[in-house]
Amino acid sequence: MKINETTEKDLKVASEIFSMSVQGIQAAENEIQTLNMGNDTDENDDGDASPLRFLSRAEALEWNKLTQSRQEEFLREGKKEIPFEDGVPGNLPVYNGREDPVTVIPIQQNSHREADQKQKAESSTYQKGNRRNTNRQNGKEDNPKYSSNIPASRNPTNTGSMASGSGAAYGKGMAVSGKGTAAGGVAQSVPKGATGTVVTVAVQAGKRTAGKFREYLEMQASAKEQMIHQAQQKLKNYQEVNAAIGTLPSSVQYFGAFVVSAVLAVAAVIVQAVSAIVAGLISMVIAVLVTIVVVFAIVSVIVSAIAALLQESNPGGYGMPVFVTSDMMQVFFEVQEEYGIPVSTGVAQLIAESGFGLYGPGGDTGEGLSQLAYDYKNLFGIKYFSSDQYATGVVDMTTGEQDAAGGMTTIVAGFSVYPDYASCIRQRAWMLDREPYASRVESYRNPNDGSYTREQAQGFINGIREAGWATDISYVQKCIQHMDNYNLYRFDNMTWEQFQAGGAGVNYDGTVTPVMQVIVDTAQTNSGIYPCTSDMCAQWVTGVFIASDASVIPYGNAIDMWNNYRTTGSTDMENIPPGAIVCGSGYGEMGAIYGHVGIYIGNGMVANNRGYFSIETVEEWSSWQTATCQGYTGWIGWVFPGGVPSE
Repeated sequence: MKINETTEKDLKVASEIFSMSVQGIQAAENEIQTLNMGNDTDENDDGDASPLRFLSRAEALEWNKLTQSRQEEFLREGKKEIPFEDGVPGNLPVYNGREDPVTVIPIQQNSHREADQKQKAESSTYQKGNRRNTNRQNGKEDNPKYSSNIPASRNPTNTGSMASGSGAAYGKGMAVSGKGTAAGGVAQSVPKGATGTVVTVAVQAGKRTAGKFREYLEMQASAKEQMIHQAQQKLKNYQEVNAAIGTLPSSVQYFGAFVVSAVLAVAAVIVQAVSAIVAGLISMVIAVLVTIVVVFAIVSVIVSAIAALLQESNPGGYGMPVFVTSDMMQVFFEVQEEYGIPVSTGVAQLIAESGFGLYGPGGDTGEGLSQLAYDYKNLFGIKYFSSDQYATGVVDMTTGEQDAAGGMTTIVAGFSVYPDYASCIRQRAWMLDREPYASRVESYRNPNDGSYTREQAQGFINGIREAGWATDISYVQKCIQHMDNYNLYRFDNMTWEQFQAGGAGVNYDGTVTPVMQVIVDTAQTNSGIYPCTSDMCAQWVTGVFIASDASVIPYGNAIDMWNNYRTTGSTDMENIPPGAIVCGSGYGEMGAIYGHVGIYIGNGMVANNRGYFSIETVEEWSSWQTATCQGYTGWIGWVFPGGVPSE
């Protein structure tokens, strides 16, 4: 059934194709007939040729003095100068598609005989030269076909003779063809008061009206001839197509139509198949993109959860490395209270032995732990021995050993494996409470009375090294550097509860040490290494501490100084040690981001950089700090990097 329907459709298409040439021939013949019928010119159609359009104001006044019958007579005489044959001007050459039609304009008559004869001679001479030049430009010499019907031509630059005396110039000429000829007559001069003026104006108006008709008819005839030529060419083309198709057998004609139809059908199937494939690919791409988006969303949630977990486990606000967790710090505080082992030394050893590795959180950026610390929970590089109280096993790993001369030797050693970080920290405390370490650190133990100094903490770490904890000859310097950089000394006079609360509870006893006085004098005289410039309050404070040769130099912006050193100070505004850094929330946009800091110089006064050097009371200093920075507004508290100096 479908095959029969397809065959009938193909035959119908073939029939339509076959009849196209016949329809084209009929249409072309109708077009030619219509154009030929439209060639008839209505001689009574004046078109736009109103005489007044070609007259000056003076001429129009004279023309209007004529009677209507007289005006019509002159108009008829003007029209008679163009003979018509079959609706086409007799002196208009037929357009043949190759040569430009020549516009022939008869010379206008002049009431002055001598001027008329002279004008004829000049016009005839000019016309011959003009035609000769034109024909040569068109690739022809003088051609009788064009010259036999040309009595004269008006040169647009030739305005004729002008009679002396006052008068108006008539017949100023109008271009009517592509050749630059003039349709108007020669300019005439009529003396004022001369007889025959009305006759001259009337004749002139009639002649100009005839010129207008000539222009109109010439343009109309040329356009129609061109249209006829195009229609004839279409007829010829359709006839050739019809002749070619008619010579083919009917079976061939239908077969051709069938082939065309089949090709179109196959093309349609191919287009549809390609569209289906493209649509499928687009669907697949969209599905993949959706999957990628979902995966990224899941990863983002996981990363956020991990970050939140790390933030909770990492002691926030103290500026320590991310691998130092709150769980670790809790055990460090416990052994400090139990064994007198300062927290600062334990954290320093952890960073030196296992910090900034490639394992665990932060490992992808080199901010993680070593493999020994992360996989086997050994934070201090403790080698296994049989009396290890907390080890659950041993693992062999390659390590480097340094001799007294500084040479390095690579060995494979067995390291203790611990079940968790707390076990490893407690094993360290157990070892330091025994020989060979106990006697070396005994005088540097922390009494936990809030008086422990940074010098004692440094002595403790030096005793560990002398007892043989590490072979690295620069081990002590490395640990002290970490103690200074992270201000680990602040934890030595703190309890675990204070650490959890932020440590803002240090009580100052009122003693002003020489170190504190130098800081005060430097700040009060604005003699730090950094000048007062806008938005650089923290830099100014750092410069004061550097110039004062303080033991710990504070760095970071204003709010960083509070977050990093708040365990060394208090939120109390009444008992501030001279030389301490006072912290506030600042004002404006910059204050909301960074806060503001100054240096307390005693007697309730603060020196600070407000873009200019200023000394004011603590109350005044706090009053203008109206921004909110990390939840604080106005006064925040005071800190003393490294702890309040003691005698």
